[in-house]
Amino acid sequence: MFDLITGYLEKTLGVSEEISILTYYLFLTVIVLFLAFISNWIGKKVILKAVSKLVFKTKTTKDEAFYKRKVFHMVIHYIPLVIVYLLSGLYMDYADFVRKGLLLILLVVTVMVISRSLDAFNDIYMEHEFAKGMPIKGLLQILKIIVVIFVVLVGWVSINDTGNALAILGSLGGMSAVVLLIFRDSILGFVAGIQLSMNHLLSIGDWIEMPKYQADGEVVDVSLTKISVRNWDKTISHIPAYKFIEESFVNWDGMSKSGGRRIKRNILIDVNSIGFLSEEDIKDLKNIHILQDYLETKTKEISVYNEDDLIRHQVSRRRLTNIGTFRAYIEVYLKNHPRVKTQDTLLVRQLEASGTGLPIQVYCFTNDTRWTYYEGIQSDIFDHLYAVLPSFGLKPYQAPTGQDFRSLSE
Repeated sequence: MFDLITGYLEKTLGVSEEISILTYYLFLTVIVLFLAFISNWIGKKVILKAVSKLVFKTKTTKDEAFYKRKVFHMVIHYIPLVIVYLLSGLYMDYADFVRKGLLLILLVVTVMVISRSLDAFNDIYMEHEFAKGMPIKGLLQILKIIVVIFVVLVGWVSINDTGNALAILGSLGGMSAVVLLIFRDSILGFVAGIQLSMNHLLSIGDWIEMPKYQADGEVVDVSLTKISVRNWDKTISHIPAYKFIEESFVNWDGMSKSGGRRIKRNILIDVNSIGFLSEEDIKDLKNIHILQDYLETKTKEISVYNEDDLIRHQVSRRRLTNIGTFRAYIEVYLKNHPRVKTQDTLLVRQLEASGTGLPIQVYCFTNDTRWTYYEGIQSDIFDHLYAVLPSFGLKPYQAPTGQDFRSLSE
């Protein structure tokens, strides 16, 4: 073909040898690129379309993951590469140069095929329930890096036509330093990912809290270099993976799995409202059915104690207090509440009094861990407790406001 074209140009058109050779290579390149374009177009319009119909007709969805990640789209690129390789011999003295260029393109396409295949495999893996506890995205990204390094080495050896083991080892030594510098976060993230997975410290779907990075929400992605958290205000926090090993964070997954969420809140009581209950007060409180057993038992116990002849002074005699009865009421109320987990810790205790009153702490667990429902349950409980305070002759503590001072002045 070379002799035919160059001979025709030189003898018939009278062009110089250099121009005829240049024209030959230009004509050959146009023909080769045209055939490559046509083969690629046929591959996409015919072969890829047929593959698409076949993929979406099958019962399994695994092949659809490969199609959505465009693995088959990249495989189509092998067709023009093969055609150009078969025609590379027509370049004669430049055939070796063309084949080396094709090899580099082939390696790049192969890397893309492997990378997209690994992404498709991760999509298939994440469809399983256990995948949330052991994400493999970080491991697959490490595998991609290894593939890229291997391809770079193969390309380097192919271009330089060397099999010198010492040269390759020397290059690997120099490249390792560059890799350590460039992929520092990736290497640290890989080590952190292994520790997080092996120790079950973190998985997709967990609610975590890391105030330093303003992260408070659900883990949506665990990759090689970062962990993405969708915060409750719909913002996204991206945190380096190794930070979860270096620093502390709160994982609320244990709370979610336990089925109970803690309430730990105080009611501040005005100490000036604390006092003893009169007989009439006790009679009124007995109308509260959940307090009847407590009051009956307590009054009998106190009556027996006060019968002792040694206890004569009124101060030494035992009497029911409104604050003690109120604590007993809260405890019985919580034990009968349909949204409180009675099998978990439940207590009502008195903390040390301060300038802001006497704290009565409620400590219990709700049987619904969902945030909105938990807040609703907690609010309902304390709405009720604040509302019943006057029934016990108690008042909540509240710092005086401008309105209070204005009322005093009037």
